[in-house]
Amino acid sequence: MDKKILKKYKLPLKDAFDYIGKKKPVSKRKQWTQNQREKWILRQPDCPICKQVWIESNPMTKEHIHPIVLGGQDRDDNHVPLCQKCNRARNDVMIAVLGSSNILAIRNRMPAIKTSIEEFLIWCYATINNDHQALENTKHLTQSFLHLRKISDPFSTASITSTNVETRGREIKSILMRGIEWGTSKLSKRTKRLRSTDVPSKTLVHCVNTDCEEPMNIPNGYQGKYRCPKCKWDQSLQMESTSRPITPASRAESQAKFYDSKSDVPPDYPVIQNLNSKASGLRLPREPKDFVKSVIWFVQNAMNFETFQDCTMAFKETNTLPKSRVGRAFIRIIQGITIDGEFHSIQQDNLAEDIEILLEKILDNIVLRGIEIESVEDREQFIVHLREYFNCAKKFARGSVDSSAKEEKKSAHEEDTQPDHDLNKFRMDIILMIGLKKLSSIDFGHSIKKLMIERGNEMYNPTSFLRSYGLPRGLRKALETHCDDLLDINGDGNVWHVELKDEFLTNHKLLESELKQELDASEIGKIPLVEFWPIVKKLKEDSGLTWNKFMELFGIKNTGAMGGLVIKSGLICSTLSSEFVIQKVGKEHFISYNPTE
Repeated sequence: MDKKILKKYKLPLKDAFDYIGKKKPVSKRKQWTQNQREKWILRQPDCPICKQVWIESNPMTKEHIHPIVLGGQDRDDNHVPLCQKCNRARNDVMIAVLGSSNILAIRNRMPAIKTSIEEFLIWCYATINNDHQALENTKHLTQSFLHLRKISDPFSTASITSTNVETRGREIKSILMRGIEWGTSKLSKRTKRLRSTDVPSKTLVHCVNTDCEEPMNIPNGYQGKYRCPKCKWDQSLQMESTSRPITPASRAESQAKFYDSKSDVPPDYPVIQNLNSKASGLRLPREPKDFVKSVIWFVQNAMNFETFQDCTMAFKETNTLPKSRVGRAFIRIIQGITIDGEFHSIQQDNLAEDIEILLEKILDNIVLRGIEIESVEDREQFIVHLREYFNCAKKFARGSVDSSAKEEKKSAHEEDTQPDHDLNKFRMDIILMIGLKKLSSIDFGHSIKKLMIERGNEMYNPTSFLRSYGLPRGLRKALETHCDDLLDINGDGNVWHVELKDEFLTNHKLLESELKQELDASEIGKIPLVEFWPIVKKLKEDSGLTWNKFMELFGIKNTGAMGGLVIKSGLICSTLSSEFVIQKVGKEHFISYNPTE
């Protein structure tokens, strides 16, 4: 979709995604009164789309320009009268594009259908407002509507009828064909070399290097070596004496001969134009198994990088895919697992699903977006090839050694072999939430919810919290397994209490005592932040620990990513038993008791 068009319709698109994301309520539907209906008939005597007058078998109906199911409002500026058949056809287009007209089903299919929602909503406005630029970008929706409605295109700007176009086209074709036939006959009479009309003199072949695929013309009957003019690969094939069409099967056969000559593993999957070919279209990896390897690597490593560029550069070093295809492959993955298709929107929950489910989401996103496959002549056949490609990918994900990583990951949870960096982060977050406090299981759940919301997570229950560290469900079991040396847990059943062991609280108690003394001695009941850090620094020096080890006692990683002194001070104070707050007065920050306590 053109960026200018997306910008033009940004307000209705925002309303739609706010409603889908449950940020705004649904609009209540109202029925037209008889007076309102008669007034609309006076204003609009016929259907604005098909131009048919209102009749009993095809009466006037109220249509919402911005559908209610996508966040539209039931008010006059969003109403338009349409005949019953056009109204139903528009609704059928929505079901065909989004998979349903039910908001719950639409929410469940997000983010795979985000682009489809954008296209459909813009099309809804464009068909009423006659926005020809937007209609040019949504031709496939118009074609679906016309097919369902069985009418000629009412949105066309052509000045001549289709009959005149066909007649004129036949005249032009006739003139051109006569010219070509005359030129061919003249040329054949002047040529001195005998030519065979049945067997062409050369055969079209393609370079068997999957990163090149350069087309070449080889003389018929030639048997020997030849070199690709583009990639310089030496190739040796037994050419047939007559030409034959280059099909995916023959291409695969040719490539298999080449790989056999190099004692390498021959490719198993043929090249399909616009699917896994190099030149155009989706440009998926040549082999489905390579795409699966890319997905597995992305799931395991994406969260370790801050930018898309860093992620792609790291993957290129693995040599799993040709470097020219890495970016395209990762874009497909990101668009399939996130709402907005942006790398920075990836959450751990996006990557926690089974590889086969992720592949299905990526496939659905490609089919529903349809951007790169609009130019394909036989769209239905292309989608068949696309599904076959992903079916092969799923089989490989099921049976390959790489796909067994999910079983290893599951057993790793059960055997307590989780990577150190995830467990360290889990332990530090537990310290940060508990600190000097003794929390009940209910209060601990509230602390988890607060932490997850602050970090921008949509799911904030204990199971989602554990999943963000790659841990299985069961909060108490996770605490007893991975934090047994840190915590004292008392109680049975659903009601239990947790607190840090005394040996880990020495610096917490000293810091709280020093901070209380300073606040009690202050005439204004607060101390500047610049006076707080010397207290922290003295405790650190007395402990004999490095800054990293000292800050880890408070559940804080001493890096710039955690924020500046204000944020770190707030985190440290949150681990103390008394409630302290940081307030900004003018340009300076102060620490004081929480006035609500």
